[in-house]
Amino acid sequence: MVDLHRTPPTWKKGQCGRLVRVKDPRIASRLAVMGILPGSKVYVMQVKAWRGGYYMKIDGKNLALRAREAAALEIDF
Repeated sequence: MVDLHRTPPTWKKGQCGRLVRVKDPRIASRLAVMGILPGSKVYVMQVKAWRGGYYMKIDGKNLALRAREAAALEIDF
């Protein structure tokens, strides 16, 4: 079972990188349906305070993620 109560990432607005893997299989399958797979380009557009979430551009798609969903992403910045 994957722990969904992980510490939220400490990403900063403007960071760019590549998606290495998604640690939670349920989140991975939802992202895969949208065409977001390992190797996708990631740009952090906005970070909401107090574990509010992340607004990102992944392979040209704008995406809002909850902090617990973002914690499942492994990104190489």
